[in-house]
Parts: sequence; structure tokens; C-alpha cells
Amino acid sequence: MKKKIVSIVVLIITVAAACVLAGCTMESKLTVTDKGNGTFDCVYEEVKHDFVVCLPENSKNAPLVIILPGAGDSAENCMNTIEFHKDANLLGYGVCYVTGSINGKAGRNSKSWNYGRTVNDYDDIGFLKELIAFLADKYSFDEDRVFCAGFSNGGFMNHRLALEAQDTFKACVSVAGALCKNLWDKRAEKNDFGFMQIVGEIDEAVPKNLDGSATYALDPAIEDVIDYYVSSNGLEKKSEETIGNGSTFIKYGKDGDEDSIWTILVKDGRHAWPNEELNGFSTNKLVLDFFGSWK
Repeated sequence: MKKKIVSIVVLIITVAAACVLAGCTMESKLTVTDKGNGTFDCVYEEVKHDFVVCLPENSKNAPLVIILPGAGDSAENCMNTIEFHKDANLLGYGVCYVTGSINGKAGRNSKSWNYGRTVNDYDDIGFLKELIAFLADKYSFDEDRVFCAGFSNGGFMNHRLALEAQDTFKACVSVAGALCKNLWDKRAEKNDFGFMQIVGEIDEAVPKNLDGSATYALDPAIEDVIDYYVSSNGLEKKSEETIGNGSTFIKYGKDGDEDSIWTILVKDGRHAWPNEELNGFSTNKLVLDFFGSWK
């Protein structure tokens, strides 16, 4: 009888160890298929995603950046378009580009992120948390230094992550994204996160007081959102300068605290990830400067 009990215990330990080596836990809802060359397919609660991992020379205890593409875009195409990993890997960051999902029930007919507009939608926050746990286990990333950046629909999702996943992400970046009304209506009085907002002066997808587009928009003006982020984090304006071809760069902070908010209003910018040749500054390098300001 004692031998039988020992055999069962050994079997359980073996299965648990195999699960850990595979990059999951016994309770994980995430299953991952390694396709080789840093590309993966995965399923979380029956929802399919794929992702691409770009590693620095040494990933042990390295910070990790999650990149969320816009609606309809893929991880691979986003990687080839913005090439964020090229600068990030050289600075020791791991980068993971992640494709959103299709959810016909919520009217999402293209791959996108549940940024809070629809209540009965997929649990994208839960998915990203389990993905990070998988990546940390597989590549030994530092789970205390996880960042996120996203464009358009992925930028909208970063607003949600900043408000609802402060335990996971040290700081978030939204490029051409906004905060949806559902989250705005239930906003907390106090927060503890870092955030960077990059938006074009004539970006038609982001409501602004600047051009009056917020007057008829469902979502709040991005200026009001930033004011809320600054005040709820207990920050104040630290600097303002002109960069590139006339864009306005503002930093908010607090003495003795790493919590900070950075904003860039792109001169004549449309709904796009700013281009260095066109706009006169490198979005990738500024985002990495922002992440680098966090110890």
C-alpha cells in the first residue's frame, strides 16, 4: 500500500514538472503550440491567438514588452511594420507581439482586443496575464518589469490595462488609442500606474477637445483622460518641449516617485504609429526611453 502511494506521488510530481517545463501551471487555461523560430499559436478559454517572441541576447531577468496590434492586424505584420524589437532587444528587452481575437458574439468580426466597450466579451486581460506567466517561465523574464504598448485598438486596450491590470504591467503606452466610456464612467479616484499617450492632432479615431471632436463622441476627450490620469496618480507637470517637426512633448511626475505620465501630440499627425522620417522623432526610441525611466 505504501509503495502504491509513493508511486502516485511520483506520478503527480512528474506530471507537474512536465507542465512547468512546457510553460504552464496545473491550473492554466492557456495551451501553447510552438511553431518554431519564435512563433506560437495558443488557445485561452477556447479563444485562439498567435504571438511572436523576439529575444535579447540574454533573456534571464530581462524586462518584457508586450505589443498589441490594431484591429485586423497580426502579430507578425505589426512586428514587420514597426520593428520595435530591433531597438528593444539591443537594450536588453524581450518583446512579444500578440494577435487579438475574433468574437462574433460581441460584433468583433476582425481580430481585435476587448478594450472594455462590450461587457460580455472575451477575457483578454486574463489571457495576457497567463501569456506573461508562460513567457516568464519559458524565458525567465522579470515579471516585475513587464510593460505594454499598443496601436489603435491595441492602444485602446492599453488604457484598460492601465486601469485594470496595475498588478501586472509596470507602465503602458497607447499610440492612437483612447479610453472607452464604460471604463471612464467607473473610474477610480486614485491610481498607481505609468502611462504614455501618443496621438496625432488630426487623428479621427481619438476624441479631442483640441479639434472639437469630443463634443459628439461617445468616449471622453483624450485631454480629459490625461488630466484624470495625472491627478489620480498625484502628479504634476514637470516639463514641456517641442520635438521633431513641431510635436509637443509633455512629462508629468512627482519628486521621489517613478510614477509618471508622458504625452506626445503629433503635429499634423493622423491615425498612425508616428514615422521618424515624416514626424522627425523615433516613436520606438521614445517609448523605450519611457520604459527605461522605470527602475
